[in-house]
Amino acid sequence: MRRPPLWVILPGPIGLRREPMSVPSVLDRVLQIVTSVAGPTRTPAGAGPDTPLCDGGFWLDSIALVEIVTACEAEFQLDFDPATEIPQAAQATPRKLAAMIEARNRHG
Repeated sequence: MRRPPLWVILPGPIGLRREPMSVPSVLDRVLQIVTSVAGPTRTPAGAGPDTPLCDGGFWLDSIALVEIVTACEAEFQLDFDPATEIPQAAQATPRKLAAMIEARNRHG
């Protein structure tokens, strides 16, 4: 399900005009969820889309991974398959997790 476009009202030469707001990409939203769950103490300096969620990156434990999966399910209105997709998420980066979400959105 797609979200309706967001609009911002800006002053213009003849009054106010409506322009579409920039909507954050799936990757931006996933990265925001990951850094929010990880918090400042587990978010490494220079963390980005290719930073591993677990070892060598955010160092997230299984509880934090469940929080990320649950937050992504709520944010993107989908359900991950616990048998196949959640284990993939444990080995993922924010970019790979965003790609999984985009693939689910394309294929229902």
